[in-house]
Amino acid sequence: MIEATPERSSYEVVVGTHSQIHYRVYLSSAFYKRVSGRQFTHEWVIVQAFQYLLEQEGNIVLPETFDLEDLATRFPEFETSIKERLHAPNR
Repeated sequence: MIEATPERSSYEVVVGTHSQIHYRVYLSSAFYKRVSGRQFTHEWVIVQAFQYLLEQEGNIVLPETFDLEDLATRFPEFETSIKERLHAPNR
């Protein structure tokens, strides 16, 4: 389970059901607009980003607080993948 809850300029993201991991994630307006075209909620963009991360091979370690856009530096295909996920049918 992935849950994103807005809190001022950031989101608290909780991953897991029994053993939960908490993150503070920032999503800039510019990045949100670029990946979603403002067609999806901020929360759904963040959920799709975490789904992408969970599907990556290897054990990905994330800091407790980070900006979603910074993941594009670490994962070059991240932004394209999020756009495809958001616009794919049945997602």
